[in-house]
Amino acid sequence: METIKITGGARIGGANVTWPFAKLLVSPGKLELNASMHGNFVFRPGDIIALEPYYSLSSGIRIRHRVATYERELIFWCEDPPVFLRLIHHSGFLDPSRSSSVEQTLEIQEKQVSGGTPFKKPVVIVFGIV
Repeated sequence: METIKITGGARIGGANVTWPFAKLLVSPGKLELNASMHGNFVFRPGDIIALEPYYSLSSGIRIRHRVATYERELIFWCEDPPVFLRLIHHSGFLDPSRSSSVEQTLEIQEKQVSGGTPFKKPVVIVFGIV
């Protein structure tokens, strides 16, 4: 199946990103939440504990994960979470028999080490000082 691309918003920790500044991309071996300036979070199927509907003032998909360098609270805001959860299920992402390639696994691990932040620490420090 091809990559699913969904536009929405996101909550990253305590920060909110409004629609249309977040994207959820799902393929058989990779799930990626790109929240523009707030970070890019990439997961392998084994990194995910659960994908579940989330309802508050808005609706979305909560991403429960095992990646220690990422914010615990990751929510992708979308209009109809059950529909998107079915799309994710049908994409094959959560199918344990479909694993990532070695190259893709290394790429994902490298991104996870950075903690999802789009900026390098020295740049953030210099920007903070200025």
